[in-house]
Amino acid sequence: MTQSQRFVEAQGAKGLAAAASALRQEADFTRRGSQVNLCLSKTSGSNTNGSLEIYAQWLKTRANDYNWTSNQDSTVFDIVGDGKKDSGAPYAYAAPAFAGILFHCPQGPGSTKGTVLTMNISSYHLNDAQNSRAPELMTRIAYDAAVKLATQMGCLKQSKLPEHLGTLKKFA
Repeated sequence: MTQSQRFVEAQGAKGLAAAASALRQEADFTRRGSQVNLCLSKTSGSNTNGSLEIYAQWLKTRANDYNWTSNQDSTVFDIVGDGKKDSGAPYAYAAPAFAGILFHCPQGPGSTKGTVLTMNISSYHLNDAQNSRAPELMTRIAYDAAVKLATQMGCLKQSKLPEHLGTLKKFA
């Protein structure tokens, strides 16, 4: 991740408990809920200019939100490990500078059919070398954050997020 040695936390990030509370209390929304930031870090070194953001938000899903085919621009991972393309299971997709995990959490807006919680991670100017493992690494970070949030919100079992991620397999 570049030559950055130091990062500073930007304003607006919430702790895990505060983020869970904000998500539970989310009011009506059309397609996407408010973005609740768990991490907003910016590089503080003089050699680089980059950022790392981890955030959660509700999403009212549509059929085209689940694209089960990896391509040259994005990778879809089978994080459950059963090879099934099931929108009822967690869904993970990634690119070199972004990863997202969609999972069920029947708390607040998540109790409405078709609404899932998304955990996202994005970076800006932190993968200039275009590390080919970046999508997998970004997915692993998003997964860890998703498990922590689902645990905090009391929906880990319903989320069907696996206890351990293990070896990630790509959907072709």
